[in-house]
Amino acid sequence: MSDPVETEILRVGAQGDGIADGVDGPIFVPQGLPGERWRLIDGRAAKRLSSSPSRQQPVCAHFSECGGCSAQHMATDFYSDWKVEALRTAFAHRGIDTTPEPMRRVGAHTRRRATFSFARVDGKCAFGFHRGGDKALVDVFECPVLAPAIIEALPDLRAVAATLASVRSRSEKCEGRMVVTALDHGLDIAITYGRLNLAPAMRTELSERALAAKALSLQINGDLIVQTQAPVLTVNGAQLEALSGVFLQAVSEVEQTIADLCIHATKKAKKVADLFSGIGTFTFPLARSARVYAFDSDVAAINSLSNSVKRNQGYKPIIAQHRDLFRDPLSPRELREFDAVVLNPPRAGAAEQSERLARSTVGTVAMIACNPATLARDARYLIDGGYMLRALTPIDQFLYSGHLEAVAVFQRSDASARRRAT
Repeated sequence: MSDPVETEILRVGAQGDGIADGVDGPIFVPQGLPGERWRLIDGRAAKRLSSSPSRQQPVCAHFSECGGCSAQHMATDFYSDWKVEALRTAFAHRGIDTTPEPMRRVGAHTRRRATFSFARVDGKCAFGFHRGGDKALVDVFECPVLAPAIIEALPDLRAVAATLASVRSRSEKCEGRMVVTALDHGLDIAITYGRLNLAPAMRTELSERALAAKALSLQINGDLIVQTQAPVLTVNGAQLEALSGVFLQAVSEVEQTIADLCIHATKKAKKVADLFSGIGTFTFPLARSARVYAFDSDVAAINSLSNSVKRNQGYKPIIAQHRDLFRDPLSPRELREFDAVVLNPPRAGAAEQSERLARSTVGTVAMIACNPATLARDARYLIDGGYMLRALTPIDQFLYSGHLEAVAVFQRSDASARRRAT
């Protein structure tokens, strides 16, 4: 063991760690804030010797142990500036000078989706979130982020996991994953857990446990164990068929905020392409004023969207099509028929589709992303193709973490569009 050394935190990294300069490179100090001095032993943080005025008391008893949050120790203004600066820096790395709009924030207890892990540990079932830095599970009993419906169900969700974990041999090392989503009238629970052959009695027990958690449905490895009613999600007045485990924005308020930004950006469009549409959470708001073509690679999501079209009235025509936009993005020729495009790709972004958009005549593009780095990369394609970045709005739907949602709006000038058309 080396002698203790003292160091000063100079800045905060993208994941919320304090960063100090070391002889062999940067030193990452969990929960360190600029200006603080820390004692290190063998290059690891051992003790905080001074406190920054930007430090606050964490709001959760699990903070420091649970790896779900990394920024509860930051005061509000510092926290907001840190997130917005991370977005600006991502764009600067691509040579794009921009000033983001003020960050939209959400309140506590608004996250409607959570992914829990569970496993047998010493003959018992551990259930919760991974501890920061390793795979150990922290058994959570509170969370300032999750919706009340999920918090209230924690004991029963834990019981579902324990019942399922009891099926497997104690000697087997297998971790399960439970995605819980709060929908209009209850919870949707989707579990993946190794290879299972559930006996009828076990299926009955699991059903009873799930119903105690006020679940609308329980799926295990894609097998529907119980469903009391079809999972439904109300979005902008539309009743959508919400598939078990389907992707949704983490916070319903953010879903509405994004829809409003996209509607404002595309308000003059008569024909819109909604790319990576999922079950149609943005398709229907857009279809209040424009004909919408929705594309997604998930066949089940597109089928669900088509079913939702049949049950909702008062919208412009919606055409849902299955298409893998990574392998087969819309071409510039196909894009000619659209006045605007809205796209909400996964964290990997949509490089191929963005490159083709850059060669299109589409007048307005609204891009939604949860990864500033890939958003900036895709923005570079559009800007190099003649688009102007009109607005960049950060949205903090991932409270107390290094993740950030953002909506970027791009527009072509009429002259640029005419040049592309020739």
